Amino acid sequence: MNILLKLKEIKNSRSNDFWLYGVSSFFHEFSGSLLSIFLPIFMLLAGFSIQSIVIYLIIYYFLSSFLTIFIRKIVLKIGSFSTLIISKILWIIYFINLAFLDSGSFFLLWSLAILGAVYDAFYYVPSVYAQIKQTKILNNTAKNNSFFSALMVIAQAFGPILSSIILLLTENKVLVLIPIIISIIVSIFFLSLMKNIREIPEPHNFDPKNFFKDKQEKKNFLTFAFERIQTSVNEYIWPIFIFLSFEGIRSVAILAIIMPLASVLILFINTKTKRENREKIIIASSFFLIFIWILRMNFDIEFLLYLGTAFFALILLFLQIPLGNNMQRRAIETSVLEASTYRNFVSMFSKGLFYLLVFFLLKYFEIFTLTFYSAIVALVLIILINIPFVRKNKGI
Repeated sequence: MNILLKLKEIKNSRSNDFWLYGVSSFFHEFSGSLLSIFLPIFMLLAGFSIQSIVIYLIIYYFLSSFLTIFIRKIVLKIGSFSTLIISKILWIIYFINLAFLDSGSFFLLWSLAILGAVYDAFYYVPSVYAQIKQTKILNNTAKNNSFFSALMVIAQAFGPILSSIILLLTENKVLVLIPIIISIIVSIFFLSLMKNIREIPEPHNFDPKNFFKDKQEKKNFLTFAFERIQTSVNEYIWPIFIFLSFEGIRSVAILAIIMPLASVLILFINTKTKRENREKIIIASSFFLIFIWILRMNFDIEFLLYLGTAFFALILLFLQIPLGNNMQRRAIETSVLEASTYRNFVSMFSKGLFYLLVFFLLKYFEIFTLTFYSAIVALVLIILINIPFVRKNKGI
């Protein structure tokens, strides 16, 4: 009875739109997680080289970053709801194209990159905006951001498990399209039930110089850029390494299950931290992630690599959640739509620059050594960026 009362209290403490958006986001994230970790593997199996995959990432990230500025104007004109609906339709088309990517055609690969970039821009700007607008209703933005993070973690856990079972039993990635399309349709349904999602955002002066005058903002976005780079290496290059090392999609399927299941452990850990402790947590988690990258580069025992992957997935959230809390609070204090635009631009542009650099250095370095060391450098920079702010943020 006490549990039911507690659940009712939690439900009543948030608006209906908050819950509806959470459920909609859950199913959207679930649809993406069904195939996301297998994306580079499908490209390899279709006959594309690692260099071709790097080119795909360059096109995808750069195009998305530039479209992000354009999408901001669309959101101001038609609202976040209509923009999100367009993105979900593009998402379905993207996965249909991915499922039939078997010919080794570079035209299909580059088309997939362009389609993915357009989807990304259409989805993430209004998505981040809508999420922050829901959490803005309550005073404790950190608690609500952690709640959304937990929802996404659960979605990312069940998606790869289902797709791994389908792929291991049938070896037919086309069948995975069925739960993907159903999940996106359910996501659209819950989104359509919301009331404030149809509101047109109020325009603000688009002034990056003024926005980034604040030292905290510069610190947050620089940290975010380097976090995105090292996370991208973990999402795209690490599965390729596992696939080539252990020669089979079974190994990637195991990876797909381990990563999100380990992340679910965050639900049982108290992540509510005071503002003055967030930089400390970001620094500590970065040290742990560096240690895991070093272990990955020096051990080729399958069990240890999987174990390291589990710890990596869990610790990464200790970096992402406090960083997200900092960025969300600053967005509310300034302009939600502008902050959402800058956030996606920085995320995609930094990764585009990184893979462009990787492409030119592939002549001199092996792909895994180059990217894994780069991930370590990115984490070291995160530590150096945040150290000066540990004392400054005390008591804020």
